Amino acid sequence: MTPEQFAAHRDIFREFIDQTHVYTAMIVLGAFVVYGLAGYLAYREQWIAAAVSATVGYLVFRQFRSLSMSLAELRLQGRSECAEALQLLREEFKTRNPKQVYELLERLAKEDAETG
Repeated sequence: MTPEQFAAHRDIFREFIDQTHVYTAMIVLGAFVVYGLAGYLAYREQWIAAAVSATVGYLVFRQFRSLSMSLAELRLQGRSECAEALQLLREEFKTRNPKQVYELLERLAKEDAETG
């Protein structure tokens, strides 16, 4: 994705980044709540439930970046004005992992903000 492509869909990409931040915070908070639940279950000597809870929390936390980006994409998917921007994102996902796409969007947003 080029800076020109980013600038053409600036508002949509910024909304995508903001939504990704919100979903990331919710996923991380939820994962740590599940870790707390696992600790409580272990304290109550419910070892299998504690192990399952901790495993689910770990698996969700491990995938937080791709999960939060997918949720942000779903939120924008129904809007017709977002179609071209989402297509650009899907093309980036074909060649890069979610962390790289996120870093690219953040860098382009920062450069765009600096240039005005």
